[in-house]
Amino acid sequence: MDTQIVVAGGGLAGMMAALSAADQGADVILVEKLSYLGGSFGLSNGGFAVANSQVVRDMGIDDSLDRIFVWMRQMNETSEMDMDYDLASSIIARSGATMDYLVNRFGYELQAADRGYYTRGTFGSGAETTQMLEKSLAEVGVTVLTETTAREIVMEGEKAVGLTCENAVGSFTIHADKVIIATGGANYNEALMLEGNPELAVVDLFDETSIGNSGDGFVMLERIGAKMGPGPRIKSAAPDYAAAFHLYYLTNQDPAKNLLVNADGERFTNESPVNGSVMLNKYMLREASPAYYVIFDTVHTDESFLSKMQALAPQENRKIVVYAETIEELAVKMGVEPATLRATFDRYQALCEKGVDEDFGKAAEHLVPYAAQGGYYAAYLMPAAWGTFGGAITDDTFHVLREDGSIIENVFAAGEAATSTLFADHYFGSFSLGYYATMGRVAGETAAAELAQQ
Repeated sequence: MDTQIVVAGGGLAGMMAALSAADQGADVILVEKLSYLGGSFGLSNGGFAVANSQVVRDMGIDDSLDRIFVWMRQMNETSEMDMDYDLASSIIARSGATMDYLVNRFGYELQAADRGYYTRGTFGSGAETTQMLEKSLAEVGVTVLTETTAREIVMEGEKAVGLTCENAVGSFTIHADKVIIATGGANYNEALMLEGNPELAVVDLFDETSIGNSGDGFVMLERIGAKMGPGPRIKSAAPDYAAAFHLYYLTNQDPAKNLLVNADGERFTNESPVNGSVMLNKYMLREASPAYYVIFDTVHTDESFLSKMQALAPQENRKIVVYAETIEELAVKMGVEPATLRATFDRYQALCEKGVDEDFGKAAEHLVPYAAQGGYYAAYLMPAAWGTFGGAITDDTFHVLREDGSIIENVFAAGEAATSTLFADHYFGSFSLGYYATMGRVAGETAAAELAQQ
């Protein structure tokens, strides 16, 4: 096949790249390995971090950029990794133009809300927005090939000239003037994940991403000499309970007012840090324990979650939930030393009754003493992932760079395939979608503009 621009990956970044390039008049083919578009974006709540949007300002909402990065630096004070604040600021500064483009060009209806430290915009859920983008892709004439896997960036000397692909009809080449890699993260590439997150050799991870996130772009980009950043590192989601609970991020039981222990029955962190359970998730990864449990009583627990535990506890499965009338009996069912759990529990109970967490600084409103009667549940809790940070290093128009800083001609990367330096340890809700949509839009527009100048 022959085209001007080929885009690998049909998630948010890939759809935006294809849309903006075709809207500038380029001939575009989009390939997606799954049978549908959307990727992990299609599983999300669809919220975008927005700054400098005229549409938002017309609503009377503050979407200034400065407050975002004042807050982000504060949140990253506990981070062991650093981030490229200049590049991150450059992308978020253009996120408003991305939202305005979808509103003004295609008629999307933007809802926006001031979250105190940033403005969140949405067109609906990720699934709903994916449907809108699919319609827009058809309107601008993008050729979409689903169930088609990108295998290799075709190089001619020092420049890219296409993409080799594979689908039900076999292997073939899409000859193209520009190649945009937007294949998502690497959650389902075990070797890459262990390399970037060695704690996964011990820790159970609840993965909440698209099964298409298998690091294809990482492999393709590295083969052509792209400079690769650290990772892939886990993009932390809210910690999650066993799949048997049938919960997701909007219905999860927050452990903020409960005791969280590791596999040794010891408390190791503040269960309600300043950024809630997303930061807590990272602390669980750092602890690298083979098991975590949240202790609940029958008096202070949400009735819906309590009923789920009551239904599941008879299975006596310590990787789901167990119940006992005493802490010592509970410890045995958890597989921890009863004396250790008893000491941990008694210490936590004393801190709750005192109203001051002298060990980890939990806020007083979250220090709720356990009831003395009714027994206790220990629910298995896992750190979770909404994707990865990692991939190629790019410039601010998303040309892929070599180790020496030079541009690999005709190659762009956007989305999770190019996020190594856009976060530190902690993920902040809506920021990734703000990044990915804008990276895709700018990459597509830049690739099309370069073609027009040739």
